Amino acid sequence: KKGLADVYASQVVEILVTGETKLQVPTQREESAGPAGEEAVLSGVQALQRGHHYGAEQDKKFHEDPNKKAQCPRIRSGPAPEVHGAQRVLEVNPGLREHFQESSLL
Repeated sequence: KKGLADVYASQVVEILVTGETKLQVPTQREESAGPAGEEAVLSGVQALQRGHHYGAEQDKKFHEDPNKKAQCPRIRSGPAPEVHGAQRVLEVNPGLREHFQESSLL
């Protein structure tokens, strides 16, 4: 599945290796459903409050133990996560294949 993050990442790679990119402009604008209702606003506020509470709990753990170190979450990892990332970039923009070394891994 091609997500916005994959499209963005492929455009960043394209800029880095070629110095330019072709922006993909949507051909059709999404229709607005109108202003957000009270339920949507309250749901958003609750999500912000939960996030703030979670962040405060994380901070508290580090303040209580000065030797505690942050750890990167193990998401989308495997034996060679950089290859998986390159494959995703190439799914969005196959024209970048020529710029990857060891393209046999892809």
